[in-house]
Amino acid sequence: MAIAACKISFKIKYTSSLPITQATAFYKIKTSSSFTKYDIPSPIPVSDVTLVELPQILTSGEYDLMVELGVNGVTASQTSSFQIGKCNPLVCNAPSIKNVYLGENDQIIMDYSLDATNLYAVQYQIATDSDFKNIVQLKVIMASDYDPIQYIEMNDGTIKNNTQLYIRARKYCSSSDVSDWSNVKIFVSGNWVVQKNLYPFDVYCVSDKFNDVDPTDIREFKASICITDRNPLMKKVSLTTNIPQGGSFIYTNGLNPEKPAIPGSLASFDDAQGGVSTGFNQAGIRWIRFENNPALIYDVNPKTGQITGVSGYKCNY
Repeated sequence: MAIAACKISFKIKYTSSLPITQATAFYKIKTSSSFTKYDIPSPIPVSDVTLVELPQILTSGEYDLMVELGVNGVTASQTSSFQIGKCNPLVCNAPSIKNVYLGENDQIIMDYSLDATNLYAVQYQIATDSDFKNIVQLKVIMASDYDPIQYIEMNDGTIKNNTQLYIRARKYCSSSDVSDWSNVKIFVSGNWVVQKNLYPFDVYCVSDKFNDVDPTDIREFKASICITDRNPLMKKVSLTTNIPQGGSFIYTNGLNPEKPAIPGSLASFDDAQGGVSTGFNQAGIRWIRFENNPALIYDVNPKTGQITGVSGYKCNY
């Protein structure tokens, strides 16, 4: 067997009077009780000719290998073993922080990007000094929860008002393989305040999932933001102002406490059955129309939940 770049390759030697119809490899580290199955892709390896390569293995140790060949449902297998030393994984590239800004109630919003290949987790740190000796907040985000927009709450007591802060991030390609730190962004925290008075409204919303579709004519799903009768886009929200206007922030209505209507806080807006009323929790709100002023449609910044102004789209009432 040949070992290269954390991968195992081998040839299969067999004799069969009929063409082989199935080839499967099973491997496990000797201390494990269960095998990992690898279906050897077609065409079936030619005896003692074709080089079969297992997927990349990052954990060093001694492994058991079993290769199973089959002809029309009749199988035969043979076992072997191999050794993996300390391997160098694929390059683990550092993330890049594009921007850091403040949202409603001076919530910190970090816009960053990374290579999702071999993504295990992301960690960010916020400190009061550029050397990150005084870290005031640290968080690890697992791959399943990664979003290029990270919303950071200030009201946990770790971040002081009106303070110059430094933020950086790094990527975990596995539990032990970590990238360099990203670039460092400097920003000033705001003033965390007690939640303002909020004003409830009945509305119709379209998520940013459909940002390339006319919200007044969503033909694919037979729904429009302008429909009033049994519209699946109807929601209940609260605003930071008593009338809809540019600059108003949208909050979820029905949650206790109510939260800014931003990705990650809008699961209750998504229809489990799919269709047009989806994408809110992942992408945010893109357009909103208020039942008490049915003709106007407003644009929304989906990242912050802030109404940015009256849209170019309009309902004919």
